[in-house]
Amino acid sequence: MHAKSTRPMCIEIVDDQARIIRLVRQNLEQAGYRVVAATDGASALDLFASEDPDLVVLDLMMPGIDGYEVLSRIRKFSWTPIIILSGRDDEQDIVRGLEFGADDYVIKPFVPAELRARVQAVLRRASFTPRIELPLSFTTGI
Repeated sequence: MHAKSTRPMCIEIVDDQARIIRLVRQNLEQAGYRVVAATDGASALDLFASEDPDLVVLDLMMPGIDGYEVLSRIRKFSWTPIIILSGRDDEQDIVRGLEFGADDYVIKPFVPAELRARVQAVLRRASFTPRIELPLSFTTGI
């Protein structure tokens, strides 16, 4: 977990539909998370930089910078868990999202309780993942 574990965990929601943001926000806040939201890719990246969320729930289809590009840019410098929440249900979209580095993929329409459970599961796994990089000599035996 992050050093900021004394505060409620922060979840960033990125979706261009206000009703989706409201639904996810309400569900996650009831579970005790602090929620921040963005409605487009550029704002999502700015918010990610300023808030350092513990997890991102990311839509793929947004104006301007789409979700794939947001995911790709975040993965260049962070392993913060990301769950894609998208209306795209094609197998190729799901595989592409996971290959770009998403930790999970949820298809709209979705059950809010299931999304909350997936958020909790991904955060649980992430809390056991070491966040340090070993020196080269430890990984290669040199």
